[in-house]
Amino acid sequence: MLFAGATHLRGFVRAHVGHYRALFLVRLLQWPLRACLRPLALYVRRDSSLLAFGAASNRFAGNAAYLYLHMSRRDDVRCVWVSGSRSVVAALRQRDLDAVRRWSIQGVWVALRASWYVFSSYRSDVNLWLGDGARTFNLWHGVGVKRIQRDRVVGAGAGVYAAPQGSLTARVFADDRHRPDVVLSTSEGMGRVLSRAFDVPRDRCPPLGYPCNDHFAAGLAPPAPLVDGELYRRLSDRPVIGYFPTYRDDSVTLPGGSDAVVERLAQVAESQGALLLFKAHSASVVPLQSGGALVVLPKTADLNAYLGVCDVLVTDYSSVASDFLLLDRPIVLFCPDLEAYHGNRGFALDPHEFLPGIQTSTPDELVSALSNIRSIPRSINHRRSLGFYWDERARGGACERIAAFLLGEAEPSPIRAARSTATTRRPSPARKGPSEPPVVQTADSRKRKRRAALHLQEIARTKPGVAPKRSAVAVGQRSGLRP
Repeated sequence: MLFAGATHLRGFVRAHVGHYRALFLVRLLQWPLRACLRPLALYVRRDSSLLAFGAASNRFAGNAAYLYLHMSRRDDVRCVWVSGSRSVVAALRQRDLDAVRRWSIQGVWVALRASWYVFSSYRSDVNLWLGDGARTFNLWHGVGVKRIQRDRVVGAGAGVYAAPQGSLTARVFADDRHRPDVVLSTSEGMGRVLSRAFDVPRDRCPPLGYPCNDHFAAGLAPPAPLVDGELYRRLSDRPVIGYFPTYRDDSVTLPGGSDAVVERLAQVAESQGALLLFKAHSASVVPLQSGGALVVLPKTADLNAYLGVCDVLVTDYSSVASDFLLLDRPIVLFCPDLEAYHGNRGFALDPHEFLPGIQTSTPDELVSALSNIRSIPRSINHRRSLGFYWDERARGGACERIAAFLLGEAEPSPIRAARSTATTRRPSPARKGPSEPPVVQTADSRKRKRRAALHLQEIARTKPGVAPKRSAVAVGQRSGLRP
């Protein structure tokens, strides 16, 4: 209920006030308190064995959730999930997982002591105000054609990054303009795109793959904490069309008459003995409820946990199309506002070349493309897109590679954010604003650097297992839930 109310409030603000104006006012009011907390966070010594994880909108979802579940099984580190949601924290604790509320005493302590912030979107996924001094690993949440972050030149949010350094806007949005120490990539090509978008050196975008795709790349069911078991089993019994559109910056609804389109797709699915699985973006407001052949996922659900049950994907400019390539199943694109989207948010890559799927622009074309879901061909750019978005070594096994990266401190050499856990850091009085303290060279840090080099060599020698081809899997033939 609270999540739905917050979504509608964000929708109202976006439609009537403007996301950028509202965020500017919030950050301006927070500025004095933030300036007081920054030195405090820099004075606290970070614990190299403590890692803090989080996801946007206080959900338990995304790359960070999959990696957290994987690393929580280890005994040599403490992995803590940080969220502002009481229900999320309670659910994880019921499974004997380590989770804290963001502004509880334990949450504040974790935020101040964690050596790594590992998140799926922004540093605020863990704690926006107490992260100075921690290394940041942005796992992000998708690789695709859309412009993101500093790559955007128009539309809501572009002004956050366009402001000149030192200007009032840049100072107010200093935390939002934070450059992560590491940005997760999936290929050499996407590394170049992400490097430009986040304004970080190319070698700080390692192509280690996405944790959220590990399960279906290996032919396994998703981790149980991320799915509704009863719903997952129901979806596994019948063919499924998945419709997952992205959001629009200038609207909280979807183009093409979203309600009418979903109803027509549900009818198409029902006529073929299938189900339509629908999930709107968390920033969109699409008031639909499950019924008949239509199954509506809650906005808090992790989408990739259900991708494996989908036999056909319908989407638009969403990066879910890139994830679905790993399943080698048909993709149909519904893009009625291609030109308008190009003029607003824009594309980092040519959508005609790098957006995989059969493109449609009207509801009639979409229905026609889905007239027989068992015989939909792959698009002509299907294989080429797979090779661009996913290096061979990034297709499955991402959790193992990222864990080795984090625990071995096998970070790219140009990263200047490495902190010595044996030395207390004090901010220089000559610097103002969010600045990086100098790296202190100690015997302990030199040992870690040598271990880092060894771990890099080990990672380079390690080749993950090859995922089974999914094209041979019959419609509806899927694995059961993993305990």
